[in-house]
Amino acid sequence: MGKMYEVTIVGMGRVGSAIANALLLLSKGIHVNCIEPYRPNWKHALGEIYDLLPVAVATGNEFTWDNRVPSNSSIYVITSGKPRQSPKETKENLYWTNMPIVEKIMKDIPKDVPVFIVTNPPNIIAQTLRGNSPLCPRWHAYPLRAVTDDVRAAGATAICMDGKELNNETLRRKGFTQYTPGFACAQYILREIEFQQKATCYEDVAVMMRWNNGRNKAPVRRKDGLKDRKNR
Repeated sequence: MGKMYEVTIVGMGRVGSAIANALLLLSKGIHVNCIEPYRPNWKHALGEIYDLLPVAVATGNEFTWDNRVPSNSSIYVITSGKPRQSPKETKENLYWTNMPIVEKIMKDIPKDVPVFIVTNPPNIIAQTLRGNSPLCPRWHAYPLRAVTDDVRAAGATAICMDGKELNNETLRRKGFTQYTPGFACAQYILREIEFQQKATCYEDVAVMMRWNNGRNKAPVRRKDGLKDRKNR
């Protein structure tokens, strides 16, 4: 992947660990940093870490974990908060429960890096974090809901359901969703990394073009081996 990107996942519950697992499996040369900031969840989080560690070693990716949110990651993924466990749970109730949790986490995150919101309800939480000004957002927060819906809808056709029906049946029988959002979110994050790499590459090309234009020509080597700087 060229430059090693550090993806920090905050919240090591079922979905957070599923995203970490999918990132490790789908990518080569990535740094997955798993964070669980809440002490009551540390025992379960450490179990997830121990389960993920062999995957990281086998795939050759860098893998770290901590209980503090770092301030220098390339990308952040927020999964902390109460999951949606029943089709009857409303977005409003989940929002008022989870928004304070997410806002506390965001205090440690720079305002100029991408932050992907998986915590329910992601669309409303991301909009709150961005604020009302599209030109000057509070944070560059993006919901990862539609990508999960798209993957789920595609899979549901295999058993003659739509995506919403499949999700409701999963919640009714299992009590949570895990693998579908894990895969869908990881796939989208890797696309974002690829986009960032291309943008960086184009920026480097533009810099070189400016360098070689007019008075900013790079020094050339003469036939006698000396650098000639009089070509400006």
